[in-house]
Amino acid sequence: MNPEDLTVRREALELTRARLAHHLGVSYTTIYRWEDGRRHIPPWVDKFLALLERVQGCERCRL
Repeated sequence: MNPEDLTVRREALELTRARLAHHLGVSYTTIYRWEDGRRHIPPWVDKFLALLERVQGCERCRL
């Protein structure tokens, strides 16, 4: 995953950087550095976002 993908997916989930950091158990600064391209985004972040996207999709289906 590249920094732009992370930003797009975070925004699609309607999460702030602070809220995503809370969910992932990392600091706001870490999210900022991932999105800014200063730090490598670990592969597990993609898997976690996929899970959130699936859960969000299921919640929308029930509405």
